[in-house]
Amino acid sequence: MPAAYGPAPGYEQAPEPELTRMSPSNLENFLQSVLEKVRAGEALSYGRQEALKDIRQTLVESMANQPALLERLLAIIDEILLLNDELIYPDDGEPRTDEGR
Repeated sequence: MPAAYGPAPGYEQAPEPELTRMSPSNLENFLQSVLEKVRAGEALSYGRQEALKDIRQTLVESMANQPALLERLLAIIDEILLLNDELIYPDDGEPRTDEGR
């Protein structure tokens, strides 16, 4: 396939709900890495944001028997989503995402 049809440099697949099948420590590490990127000012695209919301819902449905871990993972996801909203809709009113990267 010609390079023009391939993914752009730096392209990353949006997180998928299959992440919920990861071990809890690997999932937490993955979410922490996403959180660090958002803290560093890298906004998530709409697709990634929606995937995180799906992961969040799946965790709520499947991890009720591990409340401490569930609480920690949900807190990370909620912080990612909150910070991402602040990045996408900054005070200057110009939305920003990683769609163009």
